[in-house]
Amino acid sequence: MKQLFIRPLWPLMLLAIFVVLSLVASWFSLQLWQQQQHTAYLHQLSRHAALLAMHPLREQNSQALSQTLQALQQHSVLPLQAMAVYDKNQQLFAATEGSEEVLSNYSPLPSATQPVVLADGMLLFSVPVWADVQQQGRHDLPVPAISSEQLGHLLLVAGPSAAVPLWLMLPMLLLVLLAALLLYGWQQKKQQKRARQQLLLSQQLQQGCVADVQGHDFALLIDAWQQQQQRHQQQLRSVGRDAELRLQQQEQQHAHTAENLLQLQQSYQQLKLHSQSCDQQLKFWLELCHRSDSLSAVDLRSKIQALQLLSELHAADFALQPDHLWLPDWLAQQAPLWFSDNKLPEQFVFDEDPQAYQFKMNIDTRLLSVLCHIFSSYCQQAAAGQDILFSYRLCEVPQKQLKLTFKYAGAGFSARWRQLLLAQPDSELTLDDVEAEVARRLLQELHGSISLNSLEDLGTQLDILLPVSWQKTSQSKLCQSILVLDERPCRLPLLKQSLAAIGEQVHSVATLAALPEAVQLRLVDLVIVLLPESSASLHQDAAKLSALAERYQLLFFASDKARQLWQPLLASRLLPVPILLSHVSHALQHPNELGNQQLLVVDDNLTNLKYVQAMLSGGGLRIDIAMTGQDAIKMASNNRYQLILMDIQLPDLAGTEVTKRIRQLRHHQHTTILAFTAHALPDEIASFRLAGMDDVLIKPLDTRKIAHILTKLSPADEIR
Repeated sequence: MKQLFIRPLWPLMLLAIFVVLSLVASWFSLQLWQQQQHTAYLHQLSRHAALLAMHPLREQNSQALSQTLQALQQHSVLPLQAMAVYDKNQQLFAATEGSEEVLSNYSPLPSATQPVVLADGMLLFSVPVWADVQQQGRHDLPVPAISSEQLGHLLLVAGPSAAVPLWLMLPMLLLVLLAALLLYGWQQKKQQKRARQQLLLSQQLQQGCVADVQGHDFALLIDAWQQQQQRHQQQLRSVGRDAELRLQQQEQQHAHTAENLLQLQQSYQQLKLHSQSCDQQLKFWLELCHRSDSLSAVDLRSKIQALQLLSELHAADFALQPDHLWLPDWLAQQAPLWFSDNKLPEQFVFDEDPQAYQFKMNIDTRLLSVLCHIFSSYCQQAAAGQDILFSYRLCEVPQKQLKLTFKYAGAGFSARWRQLLLAQPDSELTLDDVEAEVARRLLQELHGSISLNSLEDLGTQLDILLPVSWQKTSQSKLCQSILVLDERPCRLPLLKQSLAAIGEQVHSVATLAALPEAVQLRLVDLVIVLLPESSASLHQDAAKLSALAERYQLLFFASDKARQLWQPLLASRLLPVPILLSHVSHALQHPNELGNQQLLVVDDNLTNLKYVQAMLSGGGLRIDIAMTGQDAIKMASNNRYQLILMDIQLPDLAGTEVTKRIRQLRHHQHTTILAFTAHALPDEIASFRLAGMDDVLIKPLDTRKIAHILTKLSPADEIR
């Protein structure tokens, strides 16, 4: 068998393999060519049949068409299964015998540029039948005319083409095998002759018959000896490579064994720690079962949730799941869940970072919420009803971090909690230590740190630092001026600092009596009112607030006690305290339809003003009117309008000049201003736009123009 692979026979073997592969490739090519020809013949036959069906289908002669199709199927050498013609209503018009049974398995196709290969190997052709055709080329089939109507379509079902028999290639294969055998025999004979010559020459050299040695035979002997030496050297090199390879394999096995031992040792340590953790958790669950009768429902649920989370943190497949987080929304959604009744206690005061309003963070939100839940519950118990300040800040030094702070005046953290959070416990954990242990593990998973500062007279401050990453968003401030009414002066500075995230200017008043005057003194986009829990003149104050709510955008916040007092007297919705950035931002981004939209109409004709006022009053708009340019400028300076209808011809100033002056006001640089005129030429429209007007509205008003005005109104939250 080795003689088949010696060096002189390699070309012969490669030649034989190449010929065999060529024969196989030729067979497959022939098979593919036959299939293509089969498809082409079927496609041409279907087109011919469509041409033959044109006149019978146009004359509604189904019998003649059926006979024609039957004749085509009988005289065709192709494996036709069924031929049928459908009219333009997808109804069967004519078909060959037995076609109904075949076509019942297929849905007719109105048109198809390529044949459809079905699951059972059948080919389905669908060719349209046109009313008029035209001849393009001498040897080409007619094509439909440009304005031709489709009368229907022809459906042809044909079987697959027969495979090319493999035995057709056997003669060629036998010839190739015969040629290979002849070449092999010739090569063997040549090698035997060379071996005899080498043996004879070797015997003559040993006998000293040098005279009989010819140059050619001597060269052959030298070549044979060199080839033998080369084979010997190749064997030596092969043995050396094998020895080196075995040595490398042994070294790799030793290294792999050492690595396996190290992995086994690490796995053993992990299993040991996991076993200890399981034993500890089992002890916790057993202790919880024994103490379940003495615990309240809230404490029992809290212990169960803590034990479940502790088991999850000790799991081998536990991994962080970071998510995009916008801090104001996260605080508004998650803070109520920190407490048993899913409601924020009124003792909590929130100090939100105005810089965080423009950033989104990446952090595991679930673990962050659980961590805040544990510390807020502890602080609530330790504060004993006193105020608790919770704040968050984004810090960039020494790295990007989220700083959470709990601050209250009350008892500090117990020595046991300090030991569990800041150092390793010196004794075995008990069921009372579960919350502190969960907090410690959460800080480890989030790679955070904690600091505790307690003074007897000043209170306790807990700082949590968590490394995070954040991306700046395109969030901009929603309004320019905010007015806050809060009768508690101690919380007002914190609230003003937080609201600076969504307002350019934040002003405040301390009493409800000063609110109307403060609103009139400055342009205000939003008024936030924290309703008091008692009022000496309740009905009068409610009437004042209702009147202001009709003119300005007001947000009311109230405690549970204040809600019971004010809700029957105010038509507006009362939001729960505390005041959070997310609540204010959401209210600005979702204003009540058109309830806070202000419109200024400038026209020197009183009849036009009253007509416009009557036409637009049904939409809930607040409409101001001005008859001169100076009045319009004065009213625009003291109010914030969402849309201004500007007459062009005014008694004192031109409407374009009034528009230019209004555009110089900061709060009206983006207000929609429409030119309100009876006629406008293209050159005039261009001058209106240069003056700062957004569009032109032709008098008089109708339903379509009113709808156009309402689409131009910008909601209050789009003030920039």
